[in-house]
Amino acid sequence: MKPFCLYILCFFFSISLHAVQVNRVLSQSSVPSSGELLVTLNISKAGVSGIAKLKEEIPSGFRTKVVSSGGGKVLMNRNGELKIIWLTLPTKDRFSVSYKLIHQGKNTGDFYLKGTFTYVVKDATEKQEYSIKGSLLSVVPEQQTKSYTKKKKDGPLEAEELATNNGGFAVQLGVYSSEKSKSIFGDLPEVHFKKTPSRLFKYYSGKSLTKKQAEKVLEKAKAKGFSTAFIVKV
Repeated sequence: MKPFCLYILCFFFSISLHAVQVNRVLSQSSVPSSGELLVTLNISKAGVSGIAKLKEEIPSGFRTKVVSSGGGKVLMNRNGELKIIWLTLPTKDRFSVSYKLIHQGKNTGDFYLKGTFTYVVKDATEKQEYSIKGSLLSVVPEQQTKSYTKKKKDGPLEAEELATNNGGFAVQLGVYSSEKSKSIFGDLPEVHFKKTPSRLFKYYSGKSLTKKQAEKVLEKAKAKGFSTAFIVKV
């Protein structure tokens, strides 16, 4: 009985010793077309050292710019895979890798980031692979305000008047996979959402703002951390 218990103890000890985890964090869940965001991968590799490889599958229409490689060598394949390779992992049990994901295509909609972290154990004789949980990213069309040439008695209409006559402006704050508490938006005015056919929640501030009002709300939204917010016509 004792040898069996000893075997079980060693088994669970080996699992805890090589408890690798990788968590991907996006700086925001949506970006406008041609926008960018920061992707951070937090790696916990207690008990693991030596050779390892991080692979991220980059969706078509994006390019990457590595901000921090965590001491590894950066490779980029033609098929869109971003790879970082370590001959020897950092000595710290926890470290991070980060890169900018830049949209440069014409396609908008939902995209998924997937990846794996491969490493070796048992004196470099056994390879293990950790599948990183997928991340949803939404790319929304960049709205362009049309110019109008309507006239009034004393000259062309001002931008504020144009906005009022044509529905006004709002500020898109972000796109999320679930409904959010309005408390995260603070005192931004008239926060509301629209649900898309793909069951995403697009959050806005303002419903019929003038252009100047929208610019002020946009400035306030960015100061609150909504760095990818932008003005849309409603």
